[in-house]
Amino acid sequence: MTVHSAAAPNAQAATRVNPVTAAVIHGALENIAIEMGHKLMRMAYSSIIRESEDFGAALTDPDGGQLCECKMSTPLQSGPIPGYVRGIRKELERRGETIAPGDVIMHNDPYGGASHGPDVAFCVPVFLESQLIGFSVTTAHHLDIGASTPGSAGIVSAVDAYAEGLQFKAIKIIEEGRPNRAVWQLLRDNIRASDLVVGDMEAQIKAAEIGAERFLALGAAVWARNPHARLSGSHGLFRAPDAQCDSRAAGRRPCGRDHDRRFPRRRGGETPRSQDQGDAESARR
Repeated sequence: MTVHSAAAPNAQAATRVNPVTAAVIHGALENIAIEMGHKLMRMAYSSIIRESEDFGAALTDPDGGQLCECKMSTPLQSGPIPGYVRGIRKELERRGETIAPGDVIMHNDPYGGASHGPDVAFCVPVFLESQLIGFSVTTAHHLDIGASTPGSAGIVSAVDAYAEGLQFKAIKIIEEGRPNRAVWQLLRDNIRASDLVVGDMEAQIKAAEIGAERFLALGAAVWARNPHARLSGSHGLFRAPDAQCDSRAAGRRPCGRDHDRRFPRRRGGETPRSQDQGDAESARR
């Protein structure tokens, strides 16, 4: 996870983030993803989500960089979530559509970031003061998606993606808070065991909306302390405008101006040896 800031140079000192704060925010994000997973499992209709835990739950930054994921998720479900988000954004841009508060976007295009047809994602954008700050996303394997054969296991013999079932390429199943009833009716008319599958989808949406609500509350708290900050995924790093710190290596590697204080340099650029190093060399002599 990363924090970027667009603050002016004279404001940089006030916007630095230390590794302890980074760890606290990262823990809060993980707790949100875990809550999303628990809520999805409890609300789901099918055993494939409730017992097999074949689902994913995660939060991402606006570009799809993953901030956290649910520990109960199947790796094959949580891992592709950044690809889902990027595929959604690319498809919406291609169609000239925008993302607005209250949207819930459905996506399962295997050529647009998704894993395969039965793994359907529901993506909820999170806005803070009209600025997109990220996405709350759930994915799940569905027992039927309208494929050429019943169920979702026999589609290995499908000759193409069309035979795998219905394809949803960044479809706004809810647009600015208004359900797209035509899409819901299409689902019920073209999916076997539609009550069960649609029930799972509704559980996914609600879990993603819960994650979005928690993410917004956390984002508001972070922005209240640092209005220039922006969370983004970056391989566990937590960056400030004038420093790049790996919280796992705090105290062991240089970090911004702290390097000059903790590791003072001599005039020739040589870093002075510590007392321990000098004692060790004396002992070897």
